[in-house]
Amino acid sequence: MTGQIRLKAKSLKQAEAEARAIVNKWSVGVGLISFVPGTSLALDACDLKMIHDVSRAFEIEEYNIDETTTTVAGTLASNAAFDGVLSFIPFVGWAAKAGLSSAVTKTVGEFVIKFFKKRSPLK
Repeated sequence: MTGQIRLKAKSLKQAEAEARAIVNKWSVGVGLISFVPGTSLALDACDLKMIHDVSRAFEIEEYNIDETTTTVAGTLASNAAFDGVLSFIPFVGWAAKAGLSSAVTKTVGEFVIKFFKKRSPLK
């Protein structure tokens, strides 16, 4: 016994709602910290943690991180390019960076939700 007792099985619809709440939480969090110069690595770690949390919402215990990140690589690459430019523009650039980072995290989250929903064992 794993110590977890589930009285009622979670549905795919419930998992999707849980995953969307996770993505929304991470999007707001990223927006709050991304205006700080030099937070790029921390933001990458946030995206990886969000991906892991979404996988758990869909009850996926193991997945190939390379396959998962390939799904969202273009979005992450464009964010990195804009992030570098906006970091050098005080105040206005930093505010734009916060909004852009939040939007990118939300977009990545939506891609990841679709990715894991297709692979979920839930019905």
